[in-house]
Amino acid sequence: MQNNNSEILLRKMELSDVGDVLNLQANLAFLDWSLEQYKKELQASSTLSFVIQKQESVVGFALFHLLADESELLAIAVAEEFQQTGLGKILFNAGKNELQNRGAEKLFLEVRESNEKAKKFYQNLGAVFIGTRTKYYKNGESAILYRIDF
Repeated sequence: MQNNNSEILLRKMELSDVGDVLNLQANLAFLDWSLEQYKKELQASSTLSFVIQKQESVVGFALFHLLADESELLAIAVAEEFQQTGLGKILFNAGKNELQNRGAEKLFLEVRESNEKAKKFYQNLGAVFIGTRTKYYKNGESAILYRIDF
């Protein structure tokens, strides 16, 4: 998918994108996934992955897992200068559409309790609170769990 107005390209993530994804992750103080974890995910048949590219740079990415009729959003991120421009929604909808085409009926995700921006983003996409994982992250922060029904 291309958006001619802003020269944005949405495509499947490739192994050659992992360096850019790691840089984006570091700039956002996002996940602490390693190169090997990304490579493993990209090789798994249950993983769906997307990037948004602007010119030659990856400015967003998303990873999803599919297992039977359930799916999970593993990660989604957009470079800070492109946040609140609709790119996150484009990434999410690309995953959602592909998951639905493959038979998924619901999607689960988790977010840091302190990440108000992400919680609002997910709620705007129809996410429903389903629980909390206390002290889930390495720093002791809890995770908020959501479900989205398709």
